[in-house]
Amino acid sequence: MHKRFGKEKNVMGLLGRIALLVPLLVSLVFVLSLPVSAADVPITWGNQLPIGTLYVTDTFTLDVTMGAVTNFDAGQFCITYNKDVLRIDSVSNGSLGGGTGAVRVVNAVKVVDGTWVVVVDTPDASGVTGSGTLCTVHFTAMGVGLSPLAFADLPINPGPPPSGGLGSRMINDNTGATITATWGTLGVTVEQLPGDINGDGTVNDTDILGLGRMIVQLDATKAIADVNADGKINCADITKIERIIRGLP
Repeated sequence: MHKRFGKEKNVMGLLGRIALLVPLLVSLVFVLSLPVSAADVPITWGNQLPIGTLYVTDTFTLDVTMGAVTNFDAGQFCITYNKDVLRIDSVSNGSLGGGTGAVRVVNAVKVVDGTWVVVVDTPDASGVTGSGTLCTVHFTAMGVGLSPLAFADLPINPGPPPSGGLGSRMINDNTGATITATWGTLGVTVEQLPGDINGDGTVNDTDILGLGRMIVQLDATKAIADVNADGKINCADITKIERIIRGLP
């Protein structure tokens, strides 16, 4: 009798523990069944700047890259920059998915100095899955200084809606649904070419004449005039410019 009672007691205890576990198991199944939020797709300046220093009149390219995405179809954004330091010359097509998915530039125009609007899409109606380049931007260095490169919302267009209004920077999939993204920035520094006293992007006799005017104090001196970097501005700097013109160290 005592043994039977003990077994019944053990069974009841086991059932009680199972009853306590059931709600926990149900909760776990519910959590696992919830949709997982996709990480924001990173859009940034993908490749490095040219090795070495950028000087006035140098040309270079930068890719607008996008991380892994599913069924990408189209995008729009502004590129903003310091117009006194950089100039955008053109924007060319990109590709995704290891080169298997073409991305074409539908339109890319300068709306104001320092701002270009870019619209891209893929000709594939099913969208493109993968990562890669949305477009390639071609630049010319115009002046000495630092230029931040950033992605911004589209400017306000004239006219009543739907043509007017503010267009957000965005990308979307092949159903038109917005794909959430993070937008990166980059700083580009342009320096003056050694010996380029007048800052026109070339070193020639005009710079020698300009340096001569500084030496006799007809013009204010500039740090760039210390061409040989000895801490002084004098005729030795003229000699250094002559050597630069001749391609000598």
